[in-house]
Amino acid sequence: MNVGIIGGTDGLGKTLIYYFRDEFEVYITGTDHKKGRKVAEELNVQYIESNAGLANISDILVIAVPIQFTSDVIREVAPFMKSGTLMVDVTSVKEEPSKTMAEALPDNVEYIPTHPVFGPRTTRLDNQVIVLTADKKGKWYPKVYNYLAGKNMRIIETTAEKHDFMMSIVQVLTHFSFISTASAIE
Repeated sequence: MNVGIIGGTDGLGKTLIYYFRDEFEVYITGTDHKKGRKVAEELNVQYIESNAGLANISDILVIAVPIQFTSDVIREVAPFMKSGTLMVDVTSVKEEPSKTMAEALPDNVEYIPTHPVFGPRTTRLDNQVIVLTADKKGKWYPKVYNYLAGKNMRIIETTAEKHDFMMSIVQVLTHFSFISTASAIE
């Protein structure tokens, strides 16, 4: 099975290579082709210069780009997805990517907006939290769920709206805590 990672040269996209490369054929893209070829060579995966080309060969396409580019990339590659394939995003917000996938993807392409609640420095999936916010659960959903459960991940299923509301609280509390601590120290 071919897994494509758009944004596979940095951050979480690059980290996902380590989890997938032993079980799947992994292909990546990135904005810096020289860096992309270097990462691909170092991690023993394939580099493709075109997001559209990657979408066209992927059974599962992971969108792992910065949040501000996620919807644009989804729209860019949606027409190139093959029938029966799956698109996943890994951003920390879910409403906008979910809405964009629903609008842009053909009906014969499934999508699962996800939020891996761990960072690029995570070395194992065991006991890590991942949030799934699928609007619909098609043929890919149980496969993805079972794969993640098989890695002993803590899976939370919710809606994109509930996810984003809860994350807004968590993020505000975290920042408030840091700012309060910094103020006290100052």
